[in-house]
Amino acid sequence: MARYYPIMLDVSAMRCVVIGGGAVAERKTAALLEAGAAHVVVIAPEATEGLVRLGKEGKIRLERRRFAACDAAALGADLVIAASSDRALNRIAAAAAKRAGALVNVVDDAASGSFVTPAVVRRGELVIAVSASGASPALSARIARELKQRYGAEYERSASLLKRLRERLATAVPDRGERQRLLRLAAEEAPHHPDAELSMQAAVDEAEVDRAIDRWIERLRMSADKPSAPKACTAGKDKEADGRTTKMADSGHDGRTIVVGTRQSALALTQTGQVVEELRRLSEKHGFNYKFEIKKIVTKGDRILDVTLSKVGGKGLFVKEIEQALLDGEIDMAVHSMKDMPYQLPAGLTTGAVPKRIDPRDCLISNHGGGLAGLPRGAKVGTSSLRRSSQLKHARPDLRIEWIRGNIDSRIRKLETEGFDAIVLAAAGLTRMGWEDRISATIPEDICLPAVGQGALGIECRDNDREVLQLLALLNDKETELAVRAERAFLGALNGGCQVPIGAYAVLVGSDGTGAQLLELTGMVGTPDGMTILKDMRRGTDPEALGQELAESLRASGADRLLAEFGGGTDG
Repeated sequence: MARYYPIMLDVSAMRCVVIGGGAVAERKTAALLEAGAAHVVVIAPEATEGLVRLGKEGKIRLERRRFAACDAAALGADLVIAASSDRALNRIAAAAAKRAGALVNVVDDAASGSFVTPAVVRRGELVIAVSASGASPALSARIARELKQRYGAEYERSASLLKRLRERLATAVPDRGERQRLLRLAAEEAPHHPDAELSMQAAVDEAEVDRAIDRWIERLRMSADKPSAPKACTAGKDKEADGRTTKMADSGHDGRTIVVGTRQSALALTQTGQVVEELRRLSEKHGFNYKFEIKKIVTKGDRILDVTLSKVGGKGLFVKEIEQALLDGEIDMAVHSMKDMPYQLPAGLTTGAVPKRIDPRDCLISNHGGGLAGLPRGAKVGTSSLRRSSQLKHARPDLRIEWIRGNIDSRIRKLETEGFDAIVLAAAGLTRMGWEDRISATIPEDICLPAVGQGALGIECRDNDREVLQLLALLNDKETELAVRAERAFLGALNGGCQVPIGAYAVLVGSDGTGAQLLELTGMVGTPDGMTILKDMRRGTDPEALGQELAESLRASGADRLLAEFGGGTDG
């Protein structure tokens, strides 16, 4: 493995070429644009909608053709990223780029390039980069997510404030040693400095900022000669009348610590960390004095891994223990994958927020590339979902569908170790883990309708915890909430368990004549063997009424018989 020298590049004047038109190429292109690249050419015969949009907006030059070995030199490239799905083409591009004297990154073969791109956390002018030297981009992404949780928006303000302080010290304090000592002290204080917000305001009184900086310099000088006192730390938990927990993180924090419950899988912890990061930002923005703590909880669904979910039986396999912790006051809110949440919540609990949904579709990770059509006849395909199995069998009766349990990373490993040609997972899970490059193809909804709530998160809390409800209201995405309510109403009207494949997906399609938002809801009920798939669509403005109407339509078309014959139910 090569040893890399860490460096930050100014790409604003560099001529950058990206080879490839898929999701990975789109992410690499977006990263270049975010870093200020003004001259980006993307070369690919086919391109994602996102790349096409960037081309139309004039942010990139999109050339719809195959890369030629002379392109790097002809375009005068300074930096080339080979991000196509064709490994041979990527190597050809890398060699051509090197001959042209360009820096080159090869996404699927780090050794063929001259640099690797790290996982990045940006907080204004503060940039934190993590690299595993090309050995494991997934590990880099995981560490970056942890850093993102650790270093919140306050560090963006810190960097801005410290920049102003450094500029001021250059003229106010001539002694270099004293400047360095004061800057070290300031770096400790900056994340929580009361004037940090002032330094970032667009319309700011420069004289006011300078006065605040001067006051800070004087205070730093006074404290520089004082011995530091040991920090006191207290830990304890009290339960209020409404069941909420108040946990003091340290003596410098006199507000509430909100305890957030989650499953202990890597995906659950990742998406919970992302939610907590956004809640921290919202809390600071709106002046709430909250800290956050994540608590891991093991559920029944996590413990039983040797049988399919449909055979385990019961509802709420991944939430019951977490809900009990909420009711007992051990946690204050819980982050769930919405598709894991049962339709009926326990008395005393409510869904406080449904954040903005990401890709709801299922996706294929394949050893053959491409989508379902690219799988050979009789291919062995792994899934843990009766819903996916039914629809895949219906679309491709020749496939050998086999059950595969475990968390998302262990299922991916089984693709290599247990002889699968492909596995099917939720695209949202891979996206949240930063593993979009693993996706061979997404499966269109008309082939495989998603599970109810797939791609969305549900934040559950006690229905009498006013503080948490107030905070979560800021996180809620109204469009996602309406869509998920319609899907869950459909599920509730079918009274599902886990023996019949059921899927649903709702989207907003505009408004009706009165200005109310119009929803389009598609639902399906099938047989486990995939021989029968009942599907229908309805439109309406009331999500609960729409879900009920669609369920009644499918019942009248034969879903009643399927529900009765197979015991009623759903499976994600």
